[in-house]
Amino acid sequence: GSVRPELELIGQPLNDATRRRASALAHPAEVVRLRQPVDVERFRGRGEPAPELRRVLLFGNHWVPGTRNYRLVAEACARLGLELEHVGGERASLAPELAIADADAVFGVGRCIVEAMASQRAAYVFGDAVDGWVTPDNYEEVEGHGFAGGGTGKVIDLERLCADLERYDAEMGHQNRHLVVP
Repeated sequence: GSVRPELELIGQPLNDATRRRASALAHPAEVVRLRQPVDVERFRGRGEPAPELRRVLLFGNHWVPGTRNYRLVAEACARLGLELEHVGGERASLAPELAIADADAVFGVGRCIVEAMASQRAAYVFGDAVDGWVTPDNYEEVEGHGFAGGGTGKVIDLERLCADLERYDAEMGHQNRHLVVP
C-alpha cells in the first residue's frame, strides 16, 4: 500500500545543509529538521569554566598529528604557553566527558562541539574549515552547518588563531551550556 504523504519523512536532517539536500529531492515529502542530540546528563560539566585559558583539547578523529591543522593549533598553544591534549583517533576514550571536563576549551567539529558546549566549555569549530568560537551571536549559523566549519567564511592562520585564543572568556562555557540545553 501507499504511505500517507503527511506522515512520510525523508530522514531527519541534523543541520540546514542536509535539510536543503533532502528538500531538493524530486519526491515531495515533509522534511523534519532536528538538532544534534547530546546526553545532557553525561555531558553536564564537572566544574566551572576556568577564568583563564590554560588547557586546550583537540577532540575528534580528524585531528592527526603532523597535519597542517594539528601543527597550527600546537604552535599557537606553544606560543601562548597553553597545554594541549588530544582525544580521538588512536587516542580514543571511553569517557570523553572526563577529557572535556579537564579542558578549558575544546577544538573540534560536529558532535564533539555539542558535547563540549553541553559540558559548559568554550568550543572552537575547527575542521577542514574554521568558524572559531561558538557564541550566541554565531550559534544559529554555525549550528546550521552542523558545527562542521565553513558557516562564517573565516580564514585561519597562526596570528589569527593566537588572537582568537587570547579572546577566550570563561563566560563562553556558561553561554554554550544554555545554547544546547535551554
